[in-house]
Amino acid sequence: MASIHPDVLGQLDPTFVKFFQDTSGVHVATHKIPLEEIRKDPHKFASRWSLNAVEQGFDRVQDYQVPTKDGTTTITARAYSPDPETAGPGPYSVHVNFHGGGFVFGDLTNDAEYCLHVRDTLPLVVVDVDYRKCPDVKFGTSIEDAWSAIQWVHANSAKLNTNSASLSIGGISAGAQCASICAHLARAAGLSLRLAILAVPPAAAHYKYSSPQDSPFPSFAEYANAPMLGWERIQYFIPYVYPTDQIDELRKAVPAFWFSALEAPNCAGICDTFVVTAGCDPLRDEGEAYARKLVEAGVKVTIRRYPGVPHPFMHMTKVLQQAVDYEADCIALLKQAHGI
Repeated sequence: MASIHPDVLGQLDPTFVKFFQDTSGVHVATHKIPLEEIRKDPHKFASRWSLNAVEQGFDRVQDYQVPTKDGTTTITARAYSPDPETAGPGPYSVHVNFHGGGFVFGDLTNDAEYCLHVRDTLPLVVVDVDYRKCPDVKFGTSIEDAWSAIQWVHANSAKLNTNSASLSIGGISAGAQCASICAHLARAAGLSLRLAILAVPPAAAHYKYSSPQDSPFPSFAEYANAPMLGWERIQYFIPYVYPTDQIDELRKAVPAFWFSALEAPNCAGICDTFVVTAGCDPLRDEGEAYARKLVEAGVKVTIRRYPGVPHPFMHMTKVLQQAVDYEADCIALLKQAHGI
């Protein structure tokens, strides 16, 4: 049903091309389906890497309900805890993760394989957070939920058997946007973080663009036709996240850097950061620009571009060496950051 555009075909790893043609390429992309239809039956449209660790009975996985800032509801935080027989009794270091999905899609099944792998490799509790999504809530609510979850994890170390002084955060795509903003909020609140992992982060205000050429970053136009995230998919998200009739209200409600991390007025004192980019991703250059902004502010930054792969490559550990390398890099940096 979907094919890889000839503009980018030659730049993609042949292993990914075959995987795409055999799997995602035979289905209609979700950005071509009305959101209401997807929300009615999310399992029908779930990605190949989705895994519900609670329903499938994985050990030492527990859900907690976290109060939100507005007090109207709770969000779910799913904690993946190490095996005390091999990891010791704890308390353990803790890593808070935020999934991707353009602030519209995604849930606690997105990153379950990653969370399980990290907690089974390191004596580390991984807390995966299911923040609320647009258009059910306005832009900014997801970020507030992410920050509420970080504060809750920090305050509930006894319940989670964690060390509140050894806390890191991270996320993929929209989750990386949450993490990048929360790193600023943590600095302002005096909450110490050991590391922030920003994987394929959006760092510019895409709602301002009427075409890919409007971006100042070459990769945005160069990979406008990239598989799995291109201009067409980005356009699908924008009306749900940044409705035209609400944008002025939204801009008054939250700081400018919540829309674009590159507009952060001050990056000094941000925690150590790992910025991940994908070689064939329209967001590649803006993510790397944000990494440079952090470096210029004196932040210790590790950056790696994984060649030949599109935006969500890190989920494809069963087929892509780049995804295996990504997980290994995250684990090595978490081990170093937490002194494990």
